[in-house]
This record gives sequence, C-alpha cells and structure tokens, in this order.
Amino acid sequence: MIDFYTFNFPDGHQVAIMLEELGMPYKSHMVDLSKGENFSPEFEKISPNHTIPAILDNEGPEGKPVRVFESGAILLYLAQKSGRFLGINPISSLEMSQWLMLVLSGLAPFAREFLLRNQVGPHEEMKSTGRELSSLQSKIVRHVSALDFRLREYPYLAKSYSIADMSGISWIQALQHHGCISVDDYVGVRNWYNRMKSRQPVRQGLELLERG
Repeated sequence: MIDFYTFNFPDGHQVAIMLEELGMPYKSHMVDLSKGENFSPEFEKISPNHTIPAILDNEGPEGKPVRVFESGAILLYLAQKSGRFLGINPISSLEMSQWLMLVLSGLAPFAREFLLRNQVGPHEEMKSTGRELSSLQSKIVRHVSALDFRLREYPYLAKSYSIADMSGISWIQALQHHGCISVDDYVGVRNWYNRMKSRQPVRQGLELLERG
C-alpha cells in the first residue's frame, strides 16, 4: 500500500495519473496548503521541503517502508519499481528523460507561478500586474511550442507513452483550464491532449483530487 500525500494542483495530478496507470493500491491524503498543513511536524518527516506531492511506500526496497518526495522523483521511483513508462529502449528512455526535465524544470516553474498568481484573488500583495502575467505567459508559450514541435512528429514525447507525458498533461490541462493557453493553437499539443484525455487512468488521475 502506498500513502499518497497531495493537493489539488498539477504537481499532485501527475503522480495521481501514474498511480492510476499502474493500478497500485494507494490511499490519498489531502494536505491543505491553504491551511499550512504542509508545515506540520508529521508531514515534514515525509517531505522535508514541505511540498506536495510525497508518498510513503510501505513496501519499498527490501520490503521496507520508504518515503519519496518531489513529483519527478516519485514518477521515476514508481516507473523504476514497476519497470513501466520509462521508454521502450535506451534511445526512447533518453528521450523520456529530456522531455521530462523540460516539463519539470522548464515549463512547470513558470506555469506554477502563473497559476498561483492568477488564482490568489483576495490577497492584493500577491496579485500580478498585466505586464507580469504577460511575461510569464510568453515563457510558458515558448515551452509549449517546444512540446508542440515534438508532438507534431510523434504521438508521445518519448515516441511511446511515458511519465514525461503524465507530467506534461498535468500542466497543460491546468494552463488550458485557466486560460493561459489554448491547445487549439498547437496542432501537435492538441492531438496529444485529446489522445491523453482518452485514457481512463489519465482522466481518473486528473479528477481524483477534485473529487477529494
């Protein structure tokens, strides 16, 4: 059994998708960031940086419990444990790692900033000016365009379906939902987006946290 600590945000969605794809037994625990629950002493033992998502795998290496924090590390851990979604050969595995890093270290930081500033609302000190949001959007568009370049040629980022796609769809879905981008502006991304949304585990993973 895996204990899955998360919140309704793309960082958590991608791990939820992976867990659904693998069909591993897990129990989700909502960590309410708005109430500061991520700073509790109990959660700090699982995620020292006080961030979601994090997991506690009660059947880790050598059958011993192990905690894993940071979304990319969790995706890689679960992929390595299951032997799935890492690419079908050494070349596609290398492609997977490059596109996963582009999403996690390229797109995600700008997308996260945009989503947080766009959703804050009543906290005036956190609101962004139109110019600041426009600057974030231009950086997001640059990374989405890179994904589109790839996805015009291949059905998935590593040619075969992988954790890079699970990470990517979580952020693209959120950016689409909040009006930062329209997938219809990117032929490759649009086709990939529809292909991803046709997968039941992807839909379940994206909806899991909204269901609570």
